Amino acid sequence: MHPLLDLPDVPGVISMANEEMNKEPTRVLSVYAVALPHVQTDQVVEAAMAAGLGLRQYGTLESLLDSASSAAVGCVLLWSEHETTQTAAAVNQLKAYFQTMPVVVLHGSSQETTVVSLMQAGAFSVLGRSSSHEKLMETLSAAADMSLRSQTT
Repeated sequence: MHPLLDLPDVPGVISMANEEMNKEPTRVLSVYAVALPHVQTDQVVEAAMAAGLGLRQYGTLESLLDSASSAAVGCVLLWSEHETTQTAAAVNQLKAYFQTMPVVVLHGSSQETTVVSLMQAGAFSVLGRSSSHEKLMETLSAAADMSLRSQTT
């Protein structure tokens, strides 16, 4: 178990919440997961690996913003249990910092108004927590590809 996040240690997953790890690792097309609970970790690890992406986990939005380079390549996966306005504010903050990195939101609500609000805030995609492996993999892959294309043009 990761001592700070109460997350299982998963081979191939870099946990970035540890304060000693304040430098950006080698640039790899990666999913930067924020506040991902350990019950979702396996699904996200499998989807990221199937898409050929690395996975870096951060316990909080602040730890991601403090640790990752604004020139990082990949996508942010934001787990949200918050109200739509709080999640939209987090998406706005991420979009301002990572101007070329799409934000994918895993949200418990599938209400159309919630999805529309988060998309208007700049989310690349809003997925329900019970989204299929295939849908999650395709979404993460498409978001990371978009980031890569925007950094090479």
